Amino acid sequence: QLRAAQILGPTNEKTLSQARVFIPRDEEKQKKRGSLLLILSLKSSAEKLEPDWGKELLTRFQEEYYGQTEGWPMEKIAASLKKIAREVEESNLPFQFEAVAAVLWQKVWYFASWGKGKVLVRRGPTMAAALVGKEGEVVSSSGPAEAGDLVLLGSDDFFTALENEEVSKIMDLKSEEEIAEAFSTAIAKKEVAGSLAALIARLAPEEKEEIEETPSKKEKKPFLTRYQGKIKKYGRWGLILV
Repeated sequence: QLRAAQILGPTNEKTLSQARVFIPRDEEKQKKRGSLLLILSLKSSAEKLEPDWGKELLTRFQEEYYGQTEGWPMEKIAASLKKIAREVEESNLPFQFEAVAAVLWQKVWYFASWGKGKVLVRRGPTMAAALVGKEGEVVSSSGPAEAGDLVLLGSDDFFTALENEEVSKIMDLKSEEEIAEAFSTAIAKKEVAGSLAALIARLAPEEKEEIEETPSKKEKKPFLTRYQGKIKKYGRWGLILV
């Protein structure tokens, strides 16, 4: 089970940020592609940004990544980011974009970025950078996932706005709701761009089957049947339970 919370910068005409958590209901896609976390930042130096551009890019990435279920997820994430970047360039869209993606598949984390975003992972008392992006390039990494992992996807503007010690202290808080609220409060005290974006996700322990006193076990609903999507809004951050 994933628990996720998003933090997005203030909207304005020339910067835009979006975040998405996608858990496929299609059993084949879930089995072969896993669950997706994605943040997106757009910046325009001149023209006004259309509000729908961010959502359209998120949807395009989702379609590209889940469109074919063959192949290794890491290769597909990187290829999807490159394709979206090429489409933006070929369409002469008036903005620069940055994206950071994470996929949880078969107890492995897969991370990839386009631009200078980062991924931090806290496991127990230790926090480390799992990915550091580069401008104009796709950077990727992967590693085993463990119950209790706390993952932070952030845009370059997010990590520029906050000191490393500040990020580490906030990540020590217990719940995703507390973490998101603390980040939101810290950011509200600073001058930040609307392209600031972050997504926090925790991998909760797997639910154990309940055993009756008799030898027969209670019927356990499939994971996808148990799926519920809820969001609590607080300013521009939301807590997503998936």
